Formats: sequence, structure tokens, C-alpha cells
Amino acid sequence: MEVVAADPPQSRKLFIDALGLPLEGEGGGYYSSGSTPGCKHFGVWPLSQAAEACFGTPEWPADRVVPQTSIEYEVEDAKAVAAAGGELQRAGFELLHPARTEPWGQTVARLLTEDGLIVGISYGLPRFTTKSLPERQGRARPGHLWASSTSTYAPCMTVGADARELYEALVWHEGAETYEAVVVPWLDRAQGGYRAWLAAAAEYRSWWTEKETALDGQNLLWNLYALSRVSDLLLLAFQPPANEVDSPDPWLRLPEHEYLGLFTALGMTPFEVSTFDPFLHEIVEVEQADDPHAPIEITEVVWPGLMMGQLLFSRAGVRVRAGVEHAQRGVADRSPLYWTFRRRHRPTVDLSQGWGHNSQWRTDFRLDYRTPTADRLNVAEDREIDGSTDISPDHPANLSPEERLLTPDERRELLRHRCLLRVPEAADALAGSPGWERDMMPFGWQLPDSEQ
Repeated sequence: MEVVAADPPQSRKLFIDALGLPLEGEGGGYYSSGSTPGCKHFGVWPLSQAAEACFGTPEWPADRVVPQTSIEYEVEDAKAVAAAGGELQRAGFELLHPARTEPWGQTVARLLTEDGLIVGISYGLPRFTTKSLPERQGRARPGHLWASSTSTYAPCMTVGADARELYEALVWHEGAETYEAVVVPWLDRAQGGYRAWLAAAAEYRSWWTEKETALDGQNLLWNLYALSRVSDLLLLAFQPPANEVDSPDPWLRLPEHEYLGLFTALGMTPFEVSTFDPFLHEIVEVEQADDPHAPIEITEVVWPGLMMGQLLFSRAGVRVRAGVEHAQRGVADRSPLYWTFRRRHRPTVDLSQGWGHNSQWRTDFRLDYRTPTADRLNVAEDREIDGSTDISPDHPANLSPEERLLTPDERRELLRHRCLLRVPEAADALAGSPGWERDMMPFGWQLPDSEQ
């Protein structure tokens, strides 16, 4: 459910400041939570975004009732959206628009009631990949209330446990002894079948293509993503605070040994590497060295990183000292971090953000492998990092105008570090696209074989 807000700051003052709802900013003034008691998903949706979603313009038409609330109901497939829209029209209801497929791949039809309620019938993407290259911030969002239980996300009870179940149990838990009350019982169910299932991802091979086998590579990708969200949630307590009002509050505070206890019980191994390596290390804070050419040097490990065999599960958070030519303070440690669900101290961008209660979990985990011969980055994807000359530059599968403004080296830094390290060379040109920092779509990028 979403409140459509003509005055978003005033609505946030009511729902966040006065009522104390745990809403988090997702960009463009949109705030939401999937953990509000009594509601699967609650959001404050700026009227300008609702207008973009329905009419393609930030201004709501003067001859239409101004909406107050929005709900969406998910159906089983795209054809069912068109069928439901037709049924509504035959019943005498005027649609804001018939069934259509949005740039991000969702199929949706919407109507507006006389009371100012936007009702959507929708079908989200069966999986989140960048093959369809959804446009992100600044465009219409998919729905947030999924009333139907129909979903291609399948909880993995056949292997004894499910990572989404653990995440939601942690979010809902109140009181102390989180590890004993929530984590230990879940781990008891995860031992055996679930741990063995995860282990199938530990070695570099094309397991993710096995969609119709007992391994179920697609569901394994989704469960690894859900486990990464568990990790992101627990790591908030290790991170520096931010001044932004939507900085998540780390209400869960597991000590490091309990954090490691959870993931080592699943077959993961912490690593200790003292030399900075973007494959293994995420920059948390930069101390700017006097020498602008000074290389990146680790000064402190903030949280541990984890490997599962050859697969990188999570990078270690580190404080570093570096010259401005290698890592710029305020950019390398505060610009949007991609392939990441949440950080306390900086904005993040991943492909789950803005999707519904169920659909957000159909997000693929980024697969990075360290093999004896090479580092293999983002191996489940196949989009050329420098764009393709075989298709039009304006084709949605090619680089966006903003991505083309990055230099080849800057694109590679974004892939390797998951963020920019310095202000881009084309910063002035990029300034003409407000919000460009979070609008990049590097999720499908791969390096050429010659650079692996």
C-alpha cells in the first residue's frame, strides 16, 4: 500500500517523525518499508512519480481526481493483466491505461476510482536480470502491494531453510538474544540440505544456467541474494553513521563472532588480506594522503569479508589512506554503492529496490569468482562494458547516454569497486542529468575475455 503524497516532506514528517514508521528513502523522494506491522509493504509515493507512472508527465492532470492512495494486485502472468484490464473495462470502469509493459519489464494496467484510489493489476519480472535493462530512479515504479500469493520466488523448504525467512525473522525480532532466538533455530534447519545446496555455487562453473534441474540454479541465485541481504542488515551496526535522515538505524547488533558464526556454519570462510584489493575490499572511509599519487592502503578493517570456495560472498569493509588520484574522499566512500541493498553511511543501488513485497526477492546475486587463473566478475551476465557496435547506440541493451560519458577506465572501476572512485572526467556534462549517480545500469556488465 502507498500513500500518494502531494507534499512528500510533510507526509514524511507525519509517518516517520510523528508516527515513527521505519520508512527508508529509496531515491526521488520515495520512502517505504516492508517491515511495518500490519502491512506487507507501506510507502509514501510522491504525486509527481505517480503522474509519471500513469501519464508520463510529472504534473497530475487538472481534470482528474488527485489520488490519495495506491494499491496493486499481482496476477499469474502478463496475459492475465490484459485479461483483467478487459474485464474491468467491460464492467464499466475506465482505465488510466490498458495493460502495457514498462521499460523495466513489468506489465501493469491501472484505473483511478472516484475516491482517488489508484488500483493496479500487475505482473512483475519472473527474474531480475539486466537483459531487459530496466530504467531506475526518476521513472515510474512498479507496485508495492502484492495481494496474490502467486510468485515465481519459491521458498526453499525442500532443503530445510530459506534465506528470506531468516531476513524477515531478524527484521521482526524484538528484544535481546537475537542470535539464540532467531539465528540458531534457523541454522538448525539449514544444516544438511540447505548448506549442501549452497555449496553447489562455490566453484566456477555454469551452474546458474541449470534452471530445470534438481539444483535449480535460478532459485539458488535468489537465495544467495537473500543471504546477502541478511549480511547487509547485520553489517549496519559495524558502519559509521550518516547525517541523512533516511540513514538506516542498526537496531540489530550482533557481535562479530556471531555474525561470522552464522555464515561459517553455512560453509563460508573469512579472509584476511592486508593489501587493498577491490575484489576483496569495500572502501568505507578514505583518509586523503598528501601525495595525490599515493596508492590505496588499508588502515583498518571495519568488518570481515567472506568467501565460499572460489565465490566471493561479501567484501571486507576497510578504511583506507590514498592519494586523490586513486580514491577521492567523498566519492570512493560516499557515492552510491551498486550491487548492494543497504549501507548506513552511503546510498546504495540494487535491482530489488522499488519492487513489491514478493518481487523484490527475485533478484540475482552478483557472481564473482577468484580462480587459480583469473578473477571472473559478474559471470552470470553478458552485457559488453563498452557497449555493442552490433546494435543502435539508443537500443536499451546498449550503454545509456550517461554511461557513455564515463571513460572506459571509470566504467571498469565501477564494475570492480561497485562505485566510482573519483569525480568523473565528464562531471559537467553529467550534471545535466540530475540523479545520474544512481541511474547507472552496470548490473549486466562484463569485461572482455582479454581483460579477465
